[in-house]
Amino acid sequence: MERFHLLFGCGYYHPISLLYVEAADRPELLVDFVKIIIDINILVESGEFDTEGLLAKTKFHVSYKDKAITKPLQKVLTNIASTD
Repeated sequence: MERFHLLFGCGYYHPISLLYVEAADRPELLVDFVKIIIDINILVESGEFDTEGLLAKTKFHVSYKDKAITKPLQKVLTNIASTD
């Protein structure tokens, strides 16, 4: 799997986190990434997807057990998304 670049931020409404994802665009990219976050029980509240040339940029509003994504969970997600 290719690498995803992740950034986390605060959502407009607590307890939502913003998850920014950048990766090389390809078919099924969005589906594959959503599978990753759903597998670790992160709830996707909403999302936006855009491409700039060969770069896909996505913004998700996410939560975990009705809370914002904690620093340890951010680290886990970053490690999962950056593995080959």
